[in-house]
Amino acid sequence: MTKKDAVGLASRVVAIYLLLWAFDSATYLPARFFSLAHHSTALSGGYFADLDRVEIMEGLVRIAALLILSLLFFRGGPAVQRLLSVSDQSPQAPAQQGFQSTNT
Repeated sequence: MTKKDAVGLASRVVAIYLLLWAFDSATYLPARFFSLAHHSTALSGGYFADLDRVEIMEGLVRIAALLILSLLFFRGGPAVQRLLSVSDQSPQAPAQQGFQSTNT
């Protein structure tokens, strides 16, 4: 297996993980909607109805972000390859970059 194949496989695994995480987050939405319906009828909304609305919006944003990330990782591309691959170059020490000693 080449390095490119390994990075492609790893990106697909990450994409599936993110997709399953989005599905897991989606399973909480029915309970949030039920809670919102319950709190909206009692005492004309209030704090808990607002809290339920915020939790629903936060859940929808999380699901959308996870699906977008999942799609990006599934497609791969140069950015994902750079993220998941190990560079072969060893980093230079900061003291050696651009400093020259002048011994006169």
